[in-house]
This record gives sequence, structure tokens and C-alpha cells, in this order.
Amino acid sequence: MDVATLTMDPVEAQVQLDRYCGSLKSRRHNEEREVANRIAAEDRATEEMLKVLAEGKPILDLVESMRLAGVNEQGLPRLAIARADQERCWCHHSGNRYVFGPQHWNETIKRLVGMIPADALPSCKVGTAQFWKARAVVPTIPPQFRPATALRHFHILWEAEWQRVPEDPLLLRWIRGHQYAVLAQWDLTEIERMVLSARFNS
Repeated sequence: MDVATLTMDPVEAQVQLDRYCGSLKSRRHNEEREVANRIAAEDRATEEMLKVLAEGKPILDLVESMRLAGVNEQGLPRLAIARADQERCWCHHSGNRYVFGPQHWNETIKRLVGMIPADALPSCKVGTAQFWKARAVVPTIPPQFRPATALRHFHILWEAEWQRVPEDPLLLRWIRGHQYAVLAQWDLTEIERMVLSARFNS
């Protein structure tokens, strides 16, 4: 699976992280609360990304990855993203974005799933019943990659075999915006695909 990632030598990332954290400690912000909160959020995201890179893990950009993958022969997104605790993923167009979620989109779900700007997939089918009903099975995480904490805190990105069982997913942890830490990648075994097919057909 071709995805858009940022990588860095872990030693260099640790040097930048130490320097960045040292600079943060010596700074005093006098901005208004709203500006200070935005800057603090961006500082936390930068620090988190440097920590991920220092651990030798890549940072994935979801929108660029979707754009890079494009659409399949049916005009549907080649990639799908879902919370790791979901069984199925639905994709549909909503205004100026594509929404990936466990069911039809609503205000509660939109905070929990991937939302992709429409211009990232300009040739995607929009507004047709086929596209609205596009669904995929969310891959199971093998025990050796399964997080120790609740799966709802993680996402899975995979090449969507709409109406079929997937093959090679990525385990992600959201950082900020469209950036995710890539925690693991694996190929589903034939047995795992058989088990997932039962979920898909249920």
C-alpha cells in the first residue's frame, strides 16, 4: 500500500525533540487566551510528532494518502479508514467531504471517523446509490500488534475491498488534523480473511 508518510532518523528526531521541549520551557506566552490555546495545541502536536519519529515510527498524512491512492475501477476510494473497534466501515459523500464511519453519518459520528476533503478524490462517484451503500469490513488486529489500551483510541487504514475482505491494513494513532502515527502494518492470513468473511456476510 502506497501512503504519504514522513520519516526521520530517530537520533535526529530526539535531538530536535529535546531542543523543542527546552525552548518551550523557556518561553512565556502573553497572547490572548484563544491564540495561546491554539499555539499550545500546535506545540503539543509538534512534540507528539517528534516523539513518534524518535521512536522510529513514520507519520502518515491521511488526505495525501487518500489522494495518492485515488479511486478504484468502480470509482470508489481505494483506501478506507475506521476506528479500530468498528466491525464495518461505510463511506459516503457529505457536502464538501467524504465521511468514513460505522453507519450513516451524523454529528456524533463525525468526531470519531476520517473526513476527507472532496477535492482529494475528485473522480470519486458522488450521490449514487452504489457509492452511498459502499461498505467494507474493518480488519482484525493480530495479537502481536493489538494495543494494550481500548481500541476506540486507534484507527485502521487499509486498501478497501468494498464488498470483499481486505488484505494489508495499517494500525494508526491519531495525532492532530490529518496526521497519524503508524504503529504497525501486517498482511491478513488466509484464515483471518475467512473469519472476517463471516462478519461481512452476517
